[in-house]
Amino acid sequence: MHAHFYLWSFFLLHLCLFLFLAKSFLTDEIHFKYYFGYMQNDFGWISSAYILGYENDLIRSLGDAYRLPSYVIYQSLFVMLFERPIIAIKISQIILSSSFILIAFYISNYLNRSNIASLIASFFIALWFPLHFYSLDLTGVTFSIFIYSLFVWALFKLFDNHRHNHNYSHNS
Repeated sequence: MHAHFYLWSFFLLHLCLFLFLAKSFLTDEIHFKYYFGYMQNDFGWISSAYILGYENDLIRSLGDAYRLPSYVIYQSLFVMLFERPIIAIKISQIILSSSFILIAFYISNYLNRSNIASLIASFFIALWFPLHFYSLDLTGVTFSIFIYSLFVWALFKLFDNHRHNHNYSHNS
């Protein structure tokens, strides 16, 4: 029980600190940056979301077949619901990246069954630089990490339930 208190405290502290430190980046600006020798831009991603959000045209919004469809749909919800969707998307991605701390705890706890080791793993995830670096970009990296980590956690839960049901049927 104490581990969950510390985990949630750590999550909320990380979230508040990250939001505070990122406040100057929470603007409507669209960035063009150079990653690994090539130019990556937020414009291509958000323009697809605007096409889907305002015109309801999924085919045209994903016409170049380059964009992660689920992320474009995710962004388009913010386009439809918020007056300043870019800021809302950035805040949501900060929440997703902080939520990865929670997911990392549960994945780690499944693997080693130690709350202390899982808290340590969550702490190191919170310090992981790419988590912070990509959270304010509109390129889908944070969203992808979050979705993949949820998928891994769901697989572990599935295997755990299967193992539990299998052991239960053999003990009956």
